[in-house]
Amino acid sequence: NRRNPKYLGLTLLIPPLIFFSVSAFRHITTDCLNVYIGQYQPAEFVYDFYYNDPVASNDLGAISFCADESRIIDLAGLANQEVLDRKRIHNWTPASADSLSERMNANVAILHHSWSDAEVEPYWYRIATWQMPGDSVSFYSIDKRYIEKLQTNMHAFERKLPPGVTVHYYPPID
Repeated sequence: NRRNPKYLGLTLLIPPLIFFSVSAFRHITTDCLNVYIGQYQPAEFVYDFYYNDPVASNDLGAISFCADESRIIDLAGLANQEVLDRKRIHNWTPASADSLSERMNANVAILHHSWSDAEVEPYWYRIATWQMPGDSVSFYSIDKRYIEKLQTNMHAFERKLPPGVTVHYYPPID
């Protein structure tokens, strides 16, 4: 009366799968809400106000689906070889991000702080930050001439944000 070894392996594999599945389902509501707020809301903002304009971002996610694909400037190095090469040799700086954004004619940047390095935070004009559980997203005007337009758009979009998102506006730049 021998036992089949493939059934023994399957029997050993099933309990951990059940455990990890139950564990994952506990977080599904929170994770879905975080994606909706952190990914979809910035993408909708771009769609509403900057669909045809170049926008720099360090998180391509949903934003790539809600704007003309060629208009999104990748600051993370996921779709841009120049950025990736500079990051590999630890030469990605605020000046690099600024230079790339200017070459691509971007006037707005959206940075997810969970994806950015503090030492390479650009020296653009921070207009507002959306604070949400587990992350924050900041909106920058790359060029001083576009500060007022971005401020106006941020205030207009704020009513669309779901509960739980705290918006912090920064003082105007003189």
